[in-house]
Amino acid sequence: VAAATDGTVGLAYNIGGGARWSIRDIIAAVEKVVQRKVAVDFQPVQRGDVRDTYADCTLARNELGFAPATDVLIGLQKEADWLATILAAGRG
Repeated sequence: VAAATDGTVGLAYNIGGGARWSIRDIIAAVEKVVQRKVAVDFQPVQRGDVRDTYADCTLARNELGFAPATDVLIGLQKEADWLATILAAGRG
């Protein structure tokens, strides 16, 4: 909402947790949240693949006052709970 109302037209604002996570660490976090192993099909590295995931939130912080407020594990748990609700309601 802040980007739409207070942001600079034409700029993209990264929104994220502000910490670098390896893809393997994210997979482990998802497994912890869902309490089971996730099937992963590892393939050879391709040009353009990322090893880590990271959103540089500097622009959003400086222009919009954004500050990450949700821990990654808590955010993943909230998303898993939301998806479970959607699936239980037959909407997924």
